This record gives sequence, structure tokens and C-alpha cells, in this order.
Amino acid sequence: MSTLVVNRDSISVKLESEHLVVHDHAKGASFQRVPLVDVDRVVVVGSPAISFHVLAKLMDRGVTCSFMTHAGKWRGVIDGDSGYHGIRRTLQYERASDASFALELSRRLVAAKIANSRRTIQRLAAERGLSLDDDVSWIRLSSCTGSLVHAESLEVVRGIEGGAANAYFAILSRFFPKDAPFPSRSRRPPRDEANALLSFAYTLLTNEFESSIRSHGLDVAAGFFHRKSDRAPALALDLMEPFRASWTDRLVLGLLNHRRIRASDHFTHSDFDGVHLNEEGRKIFFRAFDDMMMRRQMTNEGGMTLRGIVDKAVCQYIKVLESDAETDFYKAA
Repeated sequence: MSTLVVNRDSISVKLESEHLVVHDHAKGASFQRVPLVDVDRVVVVGSPAISFHVLAKLMDRGVTCSFMTHAGKWRGVIDGDSGYHGIRRTLQYERASDASFALELSRRLVAAKIANSRRTIQRLAAERGLSLDDDVSWIRLSSCTGSLVHAESLEVVRGIEGGAANAYFAILSRFFPKDAPFPSRSRRPPRDEANALLSFAYTLLTNEFESSIRSHGLDVAAGFFHRKSDRAPALALDLMEPFRASWTDRLVLGLLNHRRIRASDHFTHSDFDGVHLNEEGRKIFFRAFDDMMMRRQMTNEGGMTLRGIVDKAVCQYIKVLESDAETDFYKAA
């Protein structure tokens, strides 16, 4: 086991020696003993009962424990001491306020995101036998990279990224199944099953990057591309951008098109909260997401799991902070 997901309010988790005892009170006396040595991370959904001794033990072992609502809204993270790294953080803050550094790195970030978005669309089109030669949205997406060369401000780069995302999603919408259509991107709240699944996937991918960033002693809020906010993990959002299309978007399409997650069975609907995965849907998705992150992929350093690539991306960012090194880490997707 790499990730333990506590996905139901009726669950309690206690510590016995070097085991987590997971008891589901909705199922009577049933319980599960999970060896701590098998747990790399914990995700807590909703409001289950978790003892302080469990949280303290996880912190002592350096196991990240993440918290989210049933609707997929991120609450926060508890983790162990990853070291003080005062010099590294001071440099990070200096770089975050350096306009030329932020602009150059953002250009590279968006160029990689567009390249991976194009590659994802090309693969999907090839699988369906579709031609993109005269497609207006495809031409718009392909032209965005050239515009980055002349971008002289972060606002211009953000505008190019937004235009590329609109073109990308316009094409991606054609690959969703009829029972879970994707008319356009909607968030806070998601208005349909496709958007609900995409948002949930992006939340989990952000958590992967946030956990790695914290483990290396960086400030997850001090990014360079996304607008700074006291309530957003800007650096995690920055570093995950190139990986969304080729990882999470393909995962979502696969789950819906192969009907492992079905619009009719695995979602809840609310006028106030929008559309969200239900308990069974989350269970399926967590398992599929964890399987994806443990999948090995070839990089210029050989085969790595996707979690290894996440950590590599963070390490390469640190290298850029400390030495202005050229890096191709965004191409690892």
C-alpha cells in the first residue's frame, strides 16, 4: 500500500503498536489493521474520527496526512518537520519577487504545458482516427507557443496560457462520452460530471506536488506564475501545470469512456454545491489515481514512477533557484 484513503465519516482510526486500526462503525465490528511501514501517505475525506496518537505517529514518521471535503475541496496538510532550510526559502522569496526570473520561468512553463497539451490531443485523435489538419482550435493551440517568444510581461504570458487552455478544452470536449459531456470548463462549483472529475483530479495532483514541495523545505505559497494568494499553494499549482493534460485529463477520459465511473451512478447533484463524486465514485477514483502515480514512465534519466517525476520536477526547480541552470524538467511529462 502507498496511500491510505479514509473515505467515510463512520470510520475511526486508532494506533496499536506499529499498526493503524481502521474501524468502520457502519459495518459493525469489521476493522482493518494496516502496518505503518506500508503507508507512504494518508488522505482523509470528510470528518472521520482519527486519534491524535495517529496524527502524531504519522508526523514522527514523515508521512503526509492530507484533508479534503467530500466535495473535493482542499482543507490542508499535516506533515513532519522537513528541516528548516532558511537559506533555501530566503532565496525562494527573492526569486519570487524577481520579475525577470518569474517571466523567463513562466515562459518555459507555459511552453511545456502547451507542448504536452498538443501531444495529448494528438494521441487522442490518433486513437479515434481523427484529423486535426484544418481544425480551428488546433491551429489556435499550436500557434500559442510562438507568441510566448514576444511576451514581455507575466500578464501577457498568463493571457497566452488562458487562450491555449480554451483551445485545448474545446478539442478535448470531443473525446468525452455522451452520458458525461464536457461543454466547457466550470469550477467552484463544477456543473457537470466531467468537470467534477477533472476538478477532483487536479486537487489530488496539486496535493502530490504540495507534499513534495514541503518535503524539500520550500514555501508552497511562494510561486512564480500563478497570482499570489494567502489561500492558494501557488508553487504547487505552478509546477503541476505541464502534467495536467497528459496525466489527469487522460485518466479522467479513460475512467469515463471505459465506464469505470458512470454519470448515472457515481455522482451527487446539488443546486448549491454543483456536481461531485459520491463515496463509491471517490473510492474508484482514488484507486485509479494512485495506480497512475505508481506507473513508470521513461525520462531522460530512465524509468521513473510519476511520483518520482513529481519529485524530480521539484528538485529541478530548486536547482534553477540556486544556480540559474537550464532545465528540461517540464518535458518529463
